Amino acid sequence: MKLKGLVLVSLGACSYGILSTLVVLAYQAGFSLNDVIGSQTVLGAALLWLFVLIGSAIRRKSLSWPSKKQSILMLLTGTTTGLTGLLYYASLQYLSPALGVVLFLQFTWMGVAINTAVTRRAPTAMTLVSVLFILIGTTFATGLLNTMHIQFHWLGVALGLCAALSNAIRVYVSGALAVKTDPMMRSAIMVTGGAILTSVIVPPTFLCQPLLYPTQLVTSH
Repeated sequence: MKLKGLVLVSLGACSYGILSTLVVLAYQAGFSLNDVIGSQTVLGAALLWLFVLIGSAIRRKSLSWPSKKQSILMLLTGTTTGLTGLLYYASLQYLSPALGVVLFLQFTWMGVAINTAVTRRAPTAMTLVSVLFILIGTTFATGLLNTMHIQFHWLGVALGLCAALSNAIRVYVSGALAVKTDPMMRSAIMVTGGAILTSVIVPPTFLCQPLLYPTQLVTSH
């Protein structure tokens, strides 16, 4: 079980590592913030619900819904998922992918600080060492120290740090919320909450823009 957890966490970390590069490439291809965050949250929520239905059909069991209170709490917690993506992707309009990743991963020590403030218990030495290794390793892995001309922008840095704080809150709250609920169902509800928030702040204009369709992307080049 511990090995499975380590593998899943590692895969999740890898997805964060390539995310900033993909977002910057999307901006360079002409996509807007609305396109990027909208397509991720709206289509992501739709795919997760599809997986929930497929999983239920494979197991031949009816869907096990959480209570109304838990569902509402998960939707509200999910808004931090949308807010995190919105802030992070907005920061990448001003920052390089390498710097964006380093700023975003500040959520590790922010999460430790939140846990310390809430529980009033000092973090263990192992926790502090782990956070230190994550930050140092990320800095070296992104090649940030080897970059001669680092693209700094005060607004980008502020947005990146706000994204990190939002993600730290998301991780802390979701870690103790409806832990007995099916993980896929839990993810679907929370991502739906994020999709609702981002759709209100930045309407999903990609739904009516033909630029997103592959055939037109090819012809546009």
